[in-house]
Formats: sequence, C-alpha cells, structure tokens
Amino acid sequence: MPRTGAPGVNRWRPDPAPRETGEDLDAADLELAADLGEALTRLIRLTRRAKTEAAAGIDGVDATAVPLLATLAESGPMRANALAGAVFSDPSTVSRQVAQLVAAGYIERTGDPTDRRASQLTLTPAGSAVLSEHRRRRDKFLADLTAAWSSSDRCQIAVLVGRLAADLARHLQPAATPATPPNRELQEPA
Repeated sequence: MPRTGAPGVNRWRPDPAPRETGEDLDAADLELAADLGEALTRLIRLTRRAKTEAAAGIDGVDATAVPLLATLAESGPMRANALAGAVFSDPSTVSRQVAQLVAAGYIERTGDPTDRRASQLTLTPAGSAVLSEHRRRRDKFLADLTAAWSSSDRCQIAVLVGRLAADLARHLQPAATPATPPNRELQEPA
C-alpha cells in the first residue's frame, strides 16, 4: 500500500527510549524505515551528481577519489589495502583511483618502514591543497543549500547524519575502526 504525504511529517510518535538492536519492530517502525530508505536512496543519487559537479574543474580528481585524499589527510600514510578498508571500498577500485591520484601528483608512494617490500600512500602538498579546495566548495554548497534552515535544524541534521554514518560503519566493519573526521562539537549557537 503506498504511503501518502511527506515522509515523516508529524505522523511518527516520539520513541521515549532507544531500542536495543534485535528488538521486534512493529508496522510503524517498518514504515518509517521504508520512508528513510527512500529518502536516503534519493539523497545518495543526488549527492553523487552534486559531488561530480563539485569536482568539475579540479584537475585529476574524480569525485569518488576524494575520500581517499580525506582519509590520508586524517589518518596519515597507510598501505593501499588499509586505505580500501578505511573507505569501505574494493581494493581493486582503490588501486585504480590511487594510480590516477599518483599520476596527478596528489598521492605519493613511499617505503613502508615496517616492511621494505611494501609501500605506503602519502598525501602530497598538492593533494592537500586539492582536498582543501574540494572541502571549501562542498561546505559553501551545503551552507548555501541550507541557508534558509534554522541553526537548530542544521545542527540536528549534522548530528543525526553523523550518527547514522557511525552506526552504519560499525555495522559494516565491526572489528575495525574506520577513519572518521575529527570530532566537532555541534551545538546550537547561543
């Protein structure tokens, strides 16, 4: 049966306490999950398009490779397999992206101090500059997009999307700690 109205608009009762994972879900929980799934699917498609547009004009950077630069900036040098794990991607895909970023001068291969047969990937100053430019464009875009939102709404979505991402990361890779952005306190301005 199709749902009517905007997803989640005043039709969901507040849950007084968080549920434990594995508890039985009722029909309202599943309907809310369906609304969230549809909204996330649309958001992911639109985000891909926005990322492609944002990366346009940045030489040698495919929008899908930006997380590699960000992870190296936040976590430091690492092997390609560790980088693939940190960005939840296939090693062969990361290998191809790394080759492009090395050719563009944004990543360099250096010797691994713990194993001379292996190499580590390191962000170059040019890679750091390109990442900063990408983040500047992203942040400006998001600030413009949400300019009409209240400060409280912007803070709330940042906190909730961060929480969703952290929970999903734990679900996908429970034994590993993925590279995460620095913890920023998101508080509503006084």
